[in-house]
Amino acid sequence: MKNEIIFSENKTLLLKNAIILDTSFSEGENAPNIAVIVSKMDSYIKSRGAVPVGPLIQKKSDNGE
Repeated sequence: MKNEIIFSENKTLLLKNAIILDTSFSEGENAPNIAVIVSKMDSYIKSRGAVPVGPLIQKKSDNGE
């Protein structure tokens, strides 16, 4: 098996056993710290005996999707 990444347009990414956090990231004093959120998610995964495999994927939407 080769260790290469193949990029393709209109390709659907299939996520299995994914942790999804849907939140609004406002600006200002009450803005959440993304580093803290990622650290908490990583701790959650490890506390259940799992090992993160693959990259952290983030999606930002300006239109409320």
